[in-house]
Amino acid sequence: MNLFEHYYLTKDRILDILKNDGIIVFDTSALLDLYYYSEDSRNRIFKNVFPYFENRLWLPAQVYFEFLKNKDTVAAKPEKTYMALLDKDNRDMGYVPKLVSTVTKFEKDTKELKGILTTLKETTIREDKHPFLEQEIFEPIDQAVDILKEQMEAFSAKVEDFQIDITQRINDKILDLSSQGDEIQDQIDEKFKIGEELTYEQMTQISVDGRRRYEEKIPPGYMDQEDKTGLQKYGDLFVWMEILNHASECGKDVILITNDVKEDWVDKKFDRKPRFELLKEFRSTTQKNFWMCNMKDFLYLANEVIDEKNRIPEKVMEDVDEVSNQLPEESDDDAVIREMVSEWMDTEAAVIIDRLLPVDSNWKVFGNNRIYNGIDYRGEEWIVLAHLVEKFDYASILHALTNLREIKRDYDQLGKEYYYSQLIILKDKASADKFMKKVKGNAKLSSMFSNVYVQNTVLYMMRGRLFFVDANHAMG
Repeated sequence: MNLFEHYYLTKDRILDILKNDGIIVFDTSALLDLYYYSEDSRNRIFKNVFPYFENRLWLPAQVYFEFLKNKDTVAAKPEKTYMALLDKDNRDMGYVPKLVSTVTKFEKDTKELKGILTTLKETTIREDKHPFLEQEIFEPIDQAVDILKEQMEAFSAKVEDFQIDITQRINDKILDLSSQGDEIQDQIDEKFKIGEELTYEQMTQISVDGRRRYEEKIPPGYMDQEDKTGLQKYGDLFVWMEILNHASECGKDVILITNDVKEDWVDKKFDRKPRFELLKEFRSTTQKNFWMCNMKDFLYLANEVIDEKNRIPEKVMEDVDEVSNQLPEESDDDAVIREMVSEWMDTEAAVIIDRLLPVDSNWKVFGNNRIYNGIDYRGEEWIVLAHLVEKFDYASILHALTNLREIKRDYDQLGKEYYYSQLIILKDKASADKFMKKVKGNAKLSSMFSNVYVQNTVLYMMRGRLFFVDANHAMG
């Protein structure tokens, strides 16, 4: 027996599972990513791929619960993108008001140009004065300015009509999106079977075993133990146990579609293959085969088994790949920073860091940032931004003070209510003192630091911990 291939499946064996009766399981990350794909890409997946695996698409109840919990925030992205086109305060988007303001400036400059030319003519018209010029010299430029002014007025009128038209169409699109329901959830409810929910007693029993597993870093789920509290920290382990139970009952092989690349699921040193412990536990428990892949790889594999007329085109693959590249992946340095931020927020604000958030394309944020979602003891949600200051010029300090305001403004427009904490982190005490000296020495920067809409805290790193320097809010 080839023990390596016994656990690490070849492409042919994976295709056999897809062709035959293997169970296809999606995790929460793969489901939520559907909201980020274009409408055409989603429809291709729904109509071309899902039907091939009819009666084999299955979701653990824990995955479905997490999907329902998070989908509303993710689903708001298309509406946000339309709204951003009309938002004059959105420095990254706001293209419609930018167009109007630019044309208005051109029209004003054209009128000013006409005034300057008139003044020049009046200054040079009298023969008894110097400077004096023959007036016919002005005729060509006079005519050109008149033509420009006339054309500018006509163009400005067209832009005004365009603004009215596009604003109406965008508002109609937003209204249409808000009234058409949730097609993705409809597809999931229609195409997927949902597993039986674990009882509270089962969850607590799994958590007891989970403590031992997490101490020994036995996958999956141990990467969540510092970020989550209570039973939440065992969410991935609940998913895994549901998969094991279902595969044992059905006697089927399983392919898990996931975009989770944390080390408690994939072996980053071995071409991102599933952790060996997962393969071994699944085989020992079910006597069947288990494999994992991301959505893009799943679609490429599916193309080899579905009918040629239903194959997914390359543009869909590119769309899926682009979305996956936008999602945050935690490096070793990220993990160190998250640990420091988690300890600080837990100690100072009783906030448990839940997960790393992707940077939304609507946010105008600069510099070295990590953005986290958190939850406090009251159940209130937080957005926590850790900004590592690397330069001390005016622009860099300005960004350190305004990044979280950008994110807050975007969420406010969506009606999302969070508490906001911005941790401005320096590499040492001397750098932190230098940062605060520059902030307090400039009236505008000092005013931004004191802004009450977000909590600003200046800290420095030492021996893997964060230490307090200054803040615009009461501590503790």
